[in-house]
Amino acid sequence: MKPLRSLIANGAVWMLLFKFVERSLGFASTLILVRLLVPADFGLVAMGTSLLVMLEYFAGFGMDLALIRHPAPERRHYDTAWTLNVALAVLIAVLMMLAAYPLAIFYRQPQLTPIVLALSAAALAQGLENIGTVQFRKELNFPREFRFQITKKIVAFSITVPVALLFHTYWALVSGLIAGRFAALLLSYLWHPYRPRFSMEARSELLGFSKWLALSNALHVMRERVSDLVIGRLAGPGPLGLYSLGYEVANLPTSELVLPINRATIPGYSLLTGDVARLRAGFLNVIGMIALLVIPAGLGIAATALPATQVLLGKAWLGAVPLIEILAFYGIVTALQANCFPIYIATGRPDLQTRLNALYLVVLIPSMILLTQAYGLPGAAISSVATALLMLPINFTLVLRSVQGSWKQVAAIVWRPLTAATIMAVCVRSWLGVTDGEAPTWVQLRTLIAAILLGAIIYAAMLLLLWWLSGRPGGAERFVAERLRGMLRSIRGGLARGMRP
Repeated sequence: MKPLRSLIANGAVWMLLFKFVERSLGFASTLILVRLLVPADFGLVAMGTSLLVMLEYFAGFGMDLALIRHPAPERRHYDTAWTLNVALAVLIAVLMMLAAYPLAIFYRQPQLTPIVLALSAAALAQGLENIGTVQFRKELNFPREFRFQITKKIVAFSITVPVALLFHTYWALVSGLIAGRFAALLLSYLWHPYRPRFSMEARSELLGFSKWLALSNALHVMRERVSDLVIGRLAGPGPLGLYSLGYEVANLPTSELVLPINRATIPGYSLLTGDVARLRAGFLNVIGMIALLVIPAGLGIAATALPATQVLLGKAWLGAVPLIEILAFYGIVTALQANCFPIYIATGRPDLQTRLNALYLVVLIPSMILLTQAYGLPGAAISSVATALLMLPINFTLVLRSVQGSWKQVAAIVWRPLTAATIMAVCVRSWLGVTDGEAPTWVQLRTLIAAILLGAIIYAAMLLLLWWLSGRPGGAERFVAERLRGMLRSIRGGLARGMRP
């Protein structure tokens, strides 16, 4: 059997590959949709999906994580988890149907009623999924997890884009989401032999661990969706559409790099429970890799926000540029903290995440309301960044205490990527400052590509220099360097074998 570190690394690669393919589909879909739909369409659907996501998180007891963390789950555990998921899905669907009309009144958008009624079917479909697919992650079988996750995304893409092309309506977004959920339901039974039965036999064991996850999930989704409520109510669907897209773009480092890594580290960390030294080493290694990837990605997004928006989204979305520039820092700070949650799960302290999410909301909600009223959408973005910065030292202090680590160890890992990425962002922004913002689209595309290449070269060169000056310490840089050397040796060996007579 492969060493645990290799299994986690392999899983992270598969999940990153999934995110890459998923984001490629999402990117292609977004490029099409932003030219067929208007910001108000995105804002309107965000209002409806916010209710769906909030109810699912409020009712979600994290059964998958409870099964993953359980050392030896039996059939009764899986059956109980599935039964609870079904019951909660029915409850969510009913609540959505009851809330459809009042929500339309709250937002002053009558189109919301049929949207929310349609989305209730998506909630029901997710709850009926085969719980057996959790074994893909528990057994670190990430190739099968990749195939399952990516196929449902392809189905959603295949529905969303044609509907948008034919009808130019927000129903394209709704129909794609529903199609993806029903595809996952069908595939879960086709691709896994487990057949769940109704049972509540293991409810006390599962709920004992999951009660904190349920509350944490509820508070977390309020964190993520409070902007939909505040901006949707105060400014309407158009501004909410701009903010939602700006948030999605700025949060790419977290959604595309960190979350797939965490999907692999949660089961890996759970196997290290009780071994503090290995858990600490694993945490620091993952933080190093996150810093290596996320900091330059986030600062690069901020530096190239204007040309990227002009080229990829069009002039109708230029209002999102200042939001992307601000929220890019939110993406970085959030990404650095995202690996704390798997540690709380591995150490059996999900209550810490729950309390931190509650504190987060206590700060975020009033600050976002006040700053949105005073400064509009940029005020909402600033409140998100400020709250995330406040939570960072609290989160890391608790985690480092759990794994018996120190701030010095974290600083030794993060300072090189941070310094190199900052130099890169300043250089790219300075270079873009002298470009012509009114140039034709093909010229702006050429400029954007050049800026990305320039940033990549500067970042890689500065990072390599700082690592060399630091004595080439172990960590993410050495891990990447060793993998690159291995790839080069394989390529040279393949070429040599190919040239033999």
